[in-house]
Amino acid sequence: MLHDRKIAFFIDVDNAVMESVHYQNVIGQLREMGEIVYGAVYGVSERKHKQVIEDAKNCGYAIHLQMRNRRRVRKVFDSRIFVDVADLVAGNPLVDTVAVVSAPDDLVYLFSHLHRKGKMVVSTDNLDEASASLVDATVDLGKVHTVKFPANKAKTPKKEQQPAPVQSQPAENVQEDRTTALLREIERLRQDYDAPSEQPISQPSQSDVASLEQTQKLMKEIASLQQETPVQSQPETVSVEAQTAVEDTAVSEEQHTPVTNDDGDLIKKIEDLRQSNGGDSDDLVAEIKKLLDGLE
Repeated sequence: MLHDRKIAFFIDVDNAVMESVHYQNVIGQLREMGEIVYGAVYGVSERKHKQVIEDAKNCGYAIHLQMRNRRRVRKVFDSRIFVDVADLVAGNPLVDTVAVVSAPDDLVYLFSHLHRKGKMVVSTDNLDEASASLVDATVDLGKVHTVKFPANKAKTPKKEQQPAPVQSQPAENVQEDRTTALLREIERLRQDYDAPSEQPISQPSQSDVASLEQTQKLMKEIASLQQETPVQSQPETVSVEAQTAVEDTAVSEEQHTPVTNDDGDLIKKIEDLRQSNGGDSDDLVAEIKKLLDGLE
């Protein structure tokens, strides 16, 4: 530790974040090293550093207020100290020790200049390694550095999401739904039963109509032949048998395939039979039956 030194100090109160207690602590350590022949404080304000300003005035130290045009985003070295240190070393040969207390910065050039001028260097222990290697003695600001540990938050177990309960329908509602469905089905069946049939009535084909017309024409021809031919015996029997044969033929024609022979040929054959039989009704009827059987 230094003793009996002639000391000049330059303390940046603002950037070093010092209060009155820190300032007094540094001054006390410097006085133990020797006599303070010059002192200057920087960055002080009436609102924040009122006590520091009063102590500096009482001791006759220089007071430099905060620079108004400085935009500070972080703590920096007050550049006014460089100029004042150079002026002091050049103008006051009694000073053999210079104490610089400031925010951490690269002070290698300043400290090297002081050593070249034969001056001892005193500073704080918060400097970088290169700057600290040029320091002859250190002072403690008296700050208590608190270490903040991350908060150990107890992890709360995540609650498992329970599936939403399925809301079951009451038995009454289920029974009501079934009853409603049954009534709806019964109503549908009733409407289908009461609805009139829309199926179209089938019309007779052209072949059926032609067959029926031919049969009716044949019956008329046979009837006219019977009227022209005189009946000698059993007129009623002959007439009934002939009519029955004709009706059977007509019914057969309606139930089976329509007649395909030409009407004119059929009439001609019947006329030839009538002339060849010489008016014999029984023979005529028999021949007509054969002719009709052949047509079938």
